[in-house]
Amino acid sequence: MSRTRSRRGYAVLYCMVSVTLLAMMSTAMLSLSSANRRTSHRRALGKEAHELAMGVLDIAVKRLQDNPNFTGISRTALGTGHIAVSVTAPSGQPAQRWLDATAEVTSFNGTLSRRIRAISDTRPVPAMYLRSLAAKEDMSLDGDITVDSYPATGIGDVHSNQQVTHNGGGSGQVDGRSTATGTVLLNGSPTITGGVQSGVPPLPFPEITQAFKDQSLANGITTGNVSQNAGGMVQGQIIGNLNIRLPRGAQIRGVVWVTGNVNVSGKISGTGTIVCEGQVDVDTREFDLLSDPSNVALMTTRTGNSAITVIGNRKFKGLLFAPEGEIVIQGNSWLYGGAMARNLTFGGTPHITRWTGLDNNTPPLPRIFLFAGYQEL
Repeated sequence: MSRTRSRRGYAVLYCMVSVTLLAMMSTAMLSLSSANRRTSHRRALGKEAHELAMGVLDIAVKRLQDNPNFTGISRTALGTGHIAVSVTAPSGQPAQRWLDATAEVTSFNGTLSRRIRAISDTRPVPAMYLRSLAAKEDMSLDGDITVDSYPATGIGDVHSNQQVTHNGGGSGQVDGRSTATGTVLLNGSPTITGGVQSGVPPLPFPEITQAFKDQSLANGITTGNVSQNAGGMVQGQIIGNLNIRLPRGAQIRGVVWVTGNVNVSGKISGTGTIVCEGQVDVDTREFDLLSDPSNVALMTTRTGNSAITVIGNRKFKGLLFAPEGEIVIQGNSWLYGGAMARNLTFGGTPHITRWTGLDNNTPPLPRIFLFAGYQEL
């Protein structure tokens, strides 16, 4: 009898221990499951914050590309969280920018934030502008063409993102270096003081963006054709054609956006850029190129042939830029600045001098935006 009671007691004790262990295991499993859910939720929340920071950073990079004075985005509520972007220039790197984006995402389980940095480099004067001549496609220079530089000498460089052909036999020369992403070909005995190099990296050509043209809007909008010959100021957007004529030409400041064509037969003074959507015809006869302190640029978004022409016995000081079109320089013209285009065509005995003073006092120019990547902080 006592032995039977003892067995029953052991059985009850075993059941009690088993129930207790099962309860403890269930509690542990519930706790682990809850922890896993919290961890999974925080991971999802962190991923959401990361993706939000990346999205905001992409917007900030685009804004900085369009506007070099962009300073960031102040802390702004977005849904159940917040976003912010700061833009700073690291010490000793005036052309570089750090864009730090912060995104906060809030849920019932708390708030998580992610901070990501984008590093950009905006060169004040892109390398393309530091050439006497630069072309996206093949370029051919005959022996009667003179290319040099002033006031610094020996750096009247020429470059093509495809092939450069030099033909000797004339009185011209290149007082600088000739480079090509493809091949530099020499026919006859052309004079190239700085030597030649094939197979170099292509030069990036900046894009004339709408944001660049929109810089003109701060100075007003004029509807209708504009003609100036008395040395007056030309500025803002012109919905029409622009004619700058003798005897005294015009002054420009900042960006002047012309929706039509531009004809220049008078002197352009000041520091500024005329960007148009039509054809540019340069017909000037300046005689004080070396002493003229002006720094100007003429550029067009026009595609195809003869986007910019300098023909005849003409003299002009300034940069010419047609990234998707052709620049034609013919006759006994003297261009004192530089020419950059998809295609460059020459004829006669033109003289192209790179104006090195432009390096320190540039007019507004489309820039090259170099992106160095992202870094999570």
